[in-house]
Amino acid sequence: MTALTGAAVIAGCQRTGAGPDAAALVTEPFFIRGALTETQQPWGYRLRGEPGTGYHEKEAYFRIGPETMLLRADGTAATAADLVVGRELTLWITGPIAESYPVQVQAQRIILK
Repeated sequence: MTALTGAAVIAGCQRTGAGPDAAALVTEPFFIRGALTETQQPWGYRLRGEPGTGYHEKEAYFRIGPETMLLRADGTAATAADLVVGRELTLWITGPIAESYPVQVQAQRIILK
């Protein structure tokens, strides 16, 4: 009986189809916050700015994938077409950091300013 109760509680905690609250997401530690300096390169997008808590990188190439959450500051969905040179954004990452200059990362979440 306990296993069934636990399964019901876990099932109740799953995400609904509701979109994420961008204001709540920006309070989590980010990788870099800054402006795009290059776009649509084979290796991804280049971002330069201030490093996030626990990171020291001021510049990185990042790639977006099907799992990347791309939002505007008001919480509405954005697309890769919104990633233009000069656009300010905050970047969260997932996976390994490739040690090159600048580093190369996979975007987990991007909030456009």
